[in-house]
Amino acid sequence: MVKFEKDLEANTYSWIYTGGCFEDEKPVWYVDAVPGMNDDFKGIQFEVRLDRRSFGDISEQNGYNLDDDT
Repeated sequence: MVKFEKDLEANTYSWIYTGGCFEDEKPVWYVDAVPGMNDDFKGIQFEVRLDRRSFGDISEQNGYNLDDDT
């Protein structure tokens, strides 16, 4: 899932990853390449869903502290 964030002061926007289906909520899944083998990635399917929760709800559910910059 992703959430859209817009910063009016900086006139910027971002898509922020808020959760997913992989182990440990990681947004990517890597598999080692095999030398000499070509992949076309045509069989890869994915779904992106818009997270409509508030940032406060996301932080609370994931144990984040919004006041912490790290």
